[in-house]
Amino acid sequence: MPQLAIETFVSQYFWLLVSLSGFYLFMIGRVIPNIALTLKSRKVGTAGESSEELPVNVSNRDKILEGALKGVSKIA
Repeated sequence: MPQLAIETFVSQYFWLLVSLSGFYLFMIGRVIPNIALTLKSRKVGTAGESSEELPVNVSNRDKILEGALKGVSKIA
């Protein structure tokens, strides 16, 4: 069985490392900031007022995104 061949262990570890690193970078760069933005915008939207009273504008969204990215950079 090729999975158990000792000669291919180094190659398998290499591609495992490449795959997991790529997945980690994708999560940090794309997914986690989007989740943080969504959670912060939900928190702002549920601050005791209805969604009609809180207009979502571009400047407010940008401020929330900047705060989310600062939080992510502290983690990484």
